[in-house]
Amino acid sequence: MRIILTSIFSLAIFCGASLATHAEEWPAYPKSLPQFQYEGDALKQAWPKLSAITGAEYPDEAWIQRTLAKYPLLNEKVKELSQLESSHPAVQALKNNDYTPLATALQDIWRLHFSGNFQQAYIKGAELTSLGMIPAVYSRLMNASLLIKDDEERMNAFKAIQSLSEAGLELLPGYFFGEFGLAFAKARMLEMM
Repeated sequence: MRIILTSIFSLAIFCGASLATHAEEWPAYPKSLPQFQYEGDALKQAWPKLSAITGAEYPDEAWIQRTLAKYPLLNEKVKELSQLESSHPAVQALKNNDYTPLATALQDIWRLHFSGNFQQAYIKGAELTSLGMIPAVYSRLMNASLLIKDDEERMNAFKAIQSLSEAGLELLPGYFFGEFGLAFAKARMLEMM
């Protein structure tokens, strides 16, 4: 019973039920590190280099359609969310088979991520729920890995990332990028032990 309740809770978190905002202030990306901007087509042009290790696909309309077709549980959840008035407008557009607003929103989240605005990327991803949690969790992972100095706070962040990743993989079983993030978070936790 506990496993079932944990799974339901994790899915609710991954689908955005209690994750739309984050009250604490995350450490900022230092201005002393390289600064990157990927406005307009620059993100798509740089994507092969940006995703060389993770294997994440460029989040365009075709990727959204392929992903929803490949993962029936995710597709069902996204269809449900598209019908809710409380859902993000980009998610609502899916009920009319309009994938452009969601693709644009996802690309904007990745722009935030790659420019070091990890907390903004996380919040915007959580607002989009299911598909938005992919870049959101990755932003949290990079923030925890690179910028959180306090060991206890970092460990708590990695544990939250693990829970979110596991919940996401319930909707996207075998999704390589999700598995990559989960393995990365677990490896970082092991390093800290």
